[in-house]
Amino acid sequence: MAGKATVSGKGRKKAPPPPTPLKVPVKYVEGNLFRILPAHGFLANVNPEGDIFLASWYQHNAVPSEATLIINPDGSGTPLHTSKKTIGVVREIGVAFSISADVAFQLVQLIQRQLQHFSRTDRSGEQQNASGGSSE
Repeated sequence: MAGKATVSGKGRKKAPPPPTPLKVPVKYVEGNLFRILPAHGFLANVNPEGDIFLASWYQHNAVPSEATLIINPDGSGTPLHTSKKTIGVVREIGVAFSISADVAFQLVQLIQRQLQHFSRTDRSGEQQNASGGSSE
């Protein structure tokens, strides 16, 4: 009889092979606001939405807020004096992110992988290997 299913293994259809992963090329481009910022430190906290607020800062000497120039006949200017200078060091926030805990874990793993390329030096100047032990 045509169309009748067979009980033995001879007439069974093979299961289709599992699908192969789809490869999608990704291209990274620098946006219009792209810039490289120095980072001398970071600060972080958890915001009311439960995300991690992470900001980088860099520090520099205070820049005077005002100056008086002497304008020469050729149009060039020479500073006479500066005033209203803020005293101390300025810590300027360069960039800030609000990221989920999942993204924060990814960032930690990424940084840990990159740090494996460096040896560490403790405060006494002794070289340490990547696992934290002394190399001597």
